[in-house]
Amino acid sequence: MKRTNHSLPNTPTSSKELLKHIAFHEAGHVVAISLRNHQQKLPPVFFQIIINKDQRKHSPFFAQVIGGRLIDNLPVAEIENNYLGSSAEQKSLQKAYEADVINLLIGPLAEAKYVALRDDEIFNLHLVNIIALKNYGGHSDIEQAYRYLEYFIPSPTERELKINEL
Repeated sequence: MKRTNHSLPNTPTSSKELLKHIAFHEAGHVVAISLRNHQQKLPPVFFQIIINKDQRKHSPFFAQVIGGRLIDNLPVAEIENNYLGSSAEQKSLQKAYEADVINLLIGPLAEAKYVALRDDEIFNLHLVNIIALKNYGGHSDIEQAYRYLEYFIPSPTERELKINEL
């Protein structure tokens, strides 16, 4: 969950507006990690959000979430997935994978909703698809979501269906 300096069609021109975009984006991650994980009865995870107002100093990122994932190490999780015996263990791991993917996607989705509300546009989940989320600071989030799904779902077609479902 890192926001880099990608030039996009809807990139805010003022630093104040950019910070608003970032705040809504990161707030989306916070809500997903905290509230949604709690609703799903998933274990608590700890995280920190860093917003870098001056991107030239200290970090190549505008903002990033450190921690906040149920599955921190994907290769280890893949190995564990291959050796899990019971279907309950496999379902538990799948639930964690899906929660992490949703937590990644909610940041750009929250930013997209902010932009739609600001511009008095209709916000419709059918209009804001996975490709559109890249326009809302979600480039690295979406890349990470696909990496997660590659470990869990071998078929590219099934991965696309799953990411659109989530």
